[in-house]
Amino acid sequence: MKRSKKRLSVIDRCIRRHYPTENTGVIADMLGEDVKYIIERARQLGVHKDRRGVSDHDEYIREHYATGNVREIAEHIGYDARDVYARAKVLGLTRRRKILSCEQRCKIAKAAAQQRKIRGANQNPVTSATETLVCSAVIRGETVEAIARETERSLEQVQGVLDRCMASGKYDAIRRSMDAGAGFYGRDHSAGRLCAGGR
Repeated sequence: MKRSKKRLSVIDRCIRRHYPTENTGVIADMLGEDVKYIIERARQLGVHKDRRGVSDHDEYIREHYATGNVREIAEHIGYDARDVYARAKVLGLTRRRKILSCEQRCKIAKAAAQQRKIRGANQNPVTSATETLVCSAVIRGETVEAIARETERSLEQVQGVLDRCMASGKYDAIRRSMDAGAGFYGRDHSAGRLCAGGR
């Protein structure tokens, strides 16, 4: 992206003033620019990070990383949370696991069981192949009810898949492909079903 001279002078002034002591992500957000661009521009200008404040930040990270909230640590020292994780790794720090009470462990176990139950109920998820199958069947003239019976899905689910495909343009793309008679969306006329590899 080409930037005007006026825009470059604003960026350069901000980098010269803030880059040595401020977090690069903060500068990028402030200027509405990409972090990589800020780093590259600082290098071109010959501006470097001032490492005098790093030891204070390291000390704060050492004191709070094991049990503290990483976002709060990052906010306190003006870093991004990813920078805190990276710096902690360099410093050889690890996080301590919270010791949970019996009640907390039971609550977590119940929530996990509920999630497994929900996933188990949805053994027939909608995939890209499902969308292709539904669209091609409708294009061939099959009814939504027939598709629902064949695929062992609810009528509402099949209709929802068809509506999403029409809204996203996938239905039209499949129709064009089938009209052209080429590619993945070809038909096996003997079986009347979609087959891979064309005609």
